[in-house]
Amino acid sequence: MAAARHLIGASFPVALEEPRQRWGKPCPLAAFAGRRCFRRARSLWRCCAMGARASTHCGARYRTQHRPSRGHTTGVQGSASRVMYSTALEGEESEELEVLVDAGEGNLIVNDTPARMHLVGDFHPVTAKCRAHFEERFADPRSFEGRFVWDYWHVPGQYTLMRTPAEEFFPEEVYGELEAALLEFGQQNLGCQSISPIWLSYYISGCKQELHADVAHGPWAFVLSLTPWESRKFSGGETFMLRPEVLGYWTGAALGAEANNGLELPSMVETVPPEMGQLLVFDGRLPHGVKEVHGVMDPSEARVVLHGWFTDLRPFIEGTLTSEGIESALDAALSEIYDLLEAPDMPPVLGAVIIRLTVSPDGFVESYEFLTDTLVPLDENVAAVYEGTASPARDLTLKTIITPLVNMAFEKSDGYSLITVPFDFK
Repeated sequence: MAAARHLIGASFPVALEEPRQRWGKPCPLAAFAGRRCFRRARSLWRCCAMGARASTHCGARYRTQHRPSRGHTTGVQGSASRVMYSTALEGEESEELEVLVDAGEGNLIVNDTPARMHLVGDFHPVTAKCRAHFEERFADPRSFEGRFVWDYWHVPGQYTLMRTPAEEFFPEEVYGELEAALLEFGQQNLGCQSISPIWLSYYISGCKQELHADVAHGPWAFVLSLTPWESRKFSGGETFMLRPEVLGYWTGAALGAEANNGLELPSMVETVPPEMGQLLVFDGRLPHGVKEVHGVMDPSEARVVLHGWFTDLRPFIEGTLTSEGIESALDAALSEIYDLLEAPDMPPVLGAVIIRLTVSPDGFVESYEFLTDTLVPLDENVAAVYEGTASPARDLTLKTIITPLVNMAFEKSDGYSLITVPFDFK
């Protein structure tokens, strides 16, 4: 069975395009696109060139010490790599661990477990502006101005909440700042070039979302809280999702031990309180919901959140390299990767893998990092993999992807460049 039924990655040749529109607003990034078909996989490439800037990441950075021969793309030869590991996103504290590892062929370091969620506290100052505008709109309950914009969304047994398009609710400058902050976060941390239209929702007594899974919206869902959580007057309102052990109920090691003594809700779901200004990013394929709110009827006292999806996994470049400068090497590496992934003996997997390469001025890949990945094996115990059990399918797939990439060599340039390459297995 092929590993990739539908694989989004990168392919050349490419053709220049005009900067594209994103949800009605001009995109400042130059873009180009190309297409390539495979036996069971179709790849789609779009690369955005932009000025280099500092960024924070979700995953691990692996710093190589070897210098491969230019043009060599068949595997990493024996040498040592220095591994810098950090799990912190912007706004989080994390200790960086550094170790030396053997970077010989077949020994590349990859992520141990797939990611389920990322939490970013105090995401951006724009959340305070959004909250202030929300309170202003509901300050006078007898005022009609701007109040008739809400949709009471009720699907019996599934969803009950009040929602409205955020772009229609907030002033243009505030919404523009919000959208820009989310777009930059998605590009820098998730390899996503776009976001879905943002919803603004509030939950008063009786509002909730039962368990569901977001399919075909985007690789990552997000919830950005505008709720003064510490001073709330209601109960409920937490985001909750099934623990991986429940998804593999009869084989989950941790769950099996607890099952001997019975199971209750905290053992089966994980809850995340929507603290003010907090950004929750999670794998929308996992069943999740919102606990029913009780105790308030005033919208100004409700659970208030912005939500949507990070979308459009496409490679892009930052720094001094040009699209022409990476075309030949990247095309060769990706062709090798796709050929390997299409082999009939590759294990089946699902999920997204986003890799960022740091290219030095001399044209070599100096380090690589997994910004994040949600890759899960289909023929293994998924619950155990989430718990940290080694996954041969994940290990083989990730090493198959990273080996040709770290061996690429590019033209020399005046500075460092970052190349972000996503792969989406569907």
